[in-house]
Amino acid sequence: MLSLALHIVVPLLLIGLVIAFQINQLEEGRALHIERSRMNAQDIGSTLASSIGGSFQNIDLTLLAASDHVRDWYVLKNKKPAEVLASLQELQSRVPSLALLRSTDANGNLVFAVEGDQVEKINVADRSYFQQLKKNPNAGMVISEPVMGRITKKWVLICARRFNLSNGEFGGIVYASVLLDGVADRLAGGKIRLNGDDVILLRDDQQNVVVRFVNGKQDLSIMGQKISSPNLDEFDRSRSELGFYVARSVIDQVQRSYYYQRIAGRPLNLVVGISIKKALIEWQEESRKAWSMAGALISVIIFSAYLIYRSKLRQLHAIEELQNTQIALEKSNLELARLSTTDSLTGLANRRKFDEVSAHEWLRAQRKQEPLTVAMVDVDFFKIYNDLYGHQAGDQCLKLVAKTLSAGLRDGSDFVARYGGEEFIILLPGQHGEGAYDVLDRLRRDIAEMKLAHSGSKFLSVITFSVGFAVMVPQPGKTLIELIEQADQNLYMAKRKGKNQVYGIGEDGQVLSSYVDPLDQTYGV
Repeated sequence: MLSLALHIVVPLLLIGLVIAFQINQLEEGRALHIERSRMNAQDIGSTLASSIGGSFQNIDLTLLAASDHVRDWYVLKNKKPAEVLASLQELQSRVPSLALLRSTDANGNLVFAVEGDQVEKINVADRSYFQQLKKNPNAGMVISEPVMGRITKKWVLICARRFNLSNGEFGGIVYASVLLDGVADRLAGGKIRLNGDDVILLRDDQQNVVVRFVNGKQDLSIMGQKISSPNLDEFDRSRSELGFYVARSVIDQVQRSYYYQRIAGRPLNLVVGISIKKALIEWQEESRKAWSMAGALISVIIFSAYLIYRSKLRQLHAIEELQNTQIALEKSNLELARLSTTDSLTGLANRRKFDEVSAHEWLRAQRKQEPLTVAMVDVDFFKIYNDLYGHQAGDQCLKLVAKTLSAGLRDGSDFVARYGGEEFIILLPGQHGEGAYDVLDRLRRDIAEMKLAHSGSKFLSVITFSVGFAVMVPQPGKTLIELIEQADQNLYMAKRKGKNQVYGIGEDGQVLSSYVDPLDQTYGV
C-alpha cells in the first residue's frame, strides 16, 4: 500500500511543482510587460509634455510681441490702427494653434481683434484672466480654465498677458484663444500616436479637463469638467513633477498604466495611460504556449505514473524514465536559474548575480584581509545618444561596452555586471588602489579607441564612459554597502569633473584621478 501511495503522491508533487514554477514564471513575465507599458507611457508623456510646453512658449512669445505693438500704438502714436492690426495678423499666422488674437484697453473694452474679417465690440473685464492680470503686474502669461467662446460658441483656452503704459500703469491686455477641438494634436505638433484604449488627458491646476484623447479621437463630452482620482489628487496635493500608477479610469473603467507629468512653467498637467489589456496581449499568447508545454510535461508524468501503477514488472524501467524526467526538469531549472542571473541585452551577469558574487568576495577579502575594489562605470551622454540614434543603436552601444569590459578583465577573478540602464559595476578582488586605477583607466581608453560615433558627446563625437571606484580591506564595522556607495560617490565626482575619466580612492585614502581634456585628439589615451 505504501508503494502504491508513493506512486500516486510523487507524480502529484511533480505536477504541483511544474504548475507552481509555471505560475511564477508567468507572473514575472506579466510584471515585465506591465513595466514595458509604464515605460511606453513615460516615453510618450515626456515627448508630449516637451512639445506642449514648447507650443505654449511660442504663444507666450507671440503675446509679448503683440503687446509691444499695442503699447507702441498707445504710447508713441507712431502707427495707424490698420498697421497694428496687420502686425497682429502676421503674428497670429505664425502660430497655427491660435484661433484669434485680440487686445483690450484698461477697462476691458476690445481695441484690436484678429478673427477673420469680423470685429466684435465686447468687454472682457469680467473674465478671471483679465482681473488677475490687472491686479498682478508680474503675472506673466495667464492661462484660463476652459471657457465657452462668446464668438465661436466653442470650447477655448485663453492665453493672456498684460501691458503697461509709459507711466507704468495698467494699459490693458493682449490675449489669444486656442480652440480645444483638435488642440491635443496641434499643441503636440502631430506627435500623438496611440492605440485603441490608450488615453491622453490634459488638465489645468483646478482639475478641469482641457483635452481628453482616446480611441484615436478627442473626447469633447467632458470638456471643462473636473476630473480627479485618488492618485491624481495625491499628485496635485504634493505638487509632484511626475509619477506613475496603475488604476481603472473613473470615466470608462479601463485599467491602464499611467504616467503623470506637470507641464514646466504652466498651470497644466499631462496624464498618459496605456491599456493594460492591450499591453498583455503578447503575454497572453506566451502564456498559452507555456501552458501547452507544461501540459505536455504533466501528461508525461501522468503517463509514467500510470505505467508504474499498472505493471510492477516494468517498475524499474518506469522509475528510470521518471528519473530521466526529473533530470530534464533539473536541467531546465538550472538553465532558468542561469537566465535569471544574466542580463538579456548584454549577456553579462545582472544585478542579482552581482549581489551573490560581491557578498562572497567581501567575506573572502575579510577572511584573508586583502583589498577589494568596487568600480561603477557609466556611459557618458547616453540619453543624448539614445535620442540621436534611437534605442536599437543604444542597445548596440551597451553591448559593445559590455564586451570591452569583459575582454579587459582577468578571467576567474575579476567580475563585471550590468547594474542598470547605462551603468555597469566591476569587482577587482586583491587589487590595491593604483593597480585598480591602471586596470580601469585602460578600460576607459579601450572604449574611446573604438571611436563609436556620438555626435552629442563633447569628446570628439565618440562614446566614452566615466568610472568611480573605491578600495577597502574589510574591517569590523565596515560593510559592502559602504564600499559600493563610496564607488558611486566617486562616479559622481568623475562625472562632475568633466566625464571620460577615472576617479577613485585607494585603501590608504589616496585620491587617484585622471582628467581628460575634451579637445584632446587622443581621447585621453
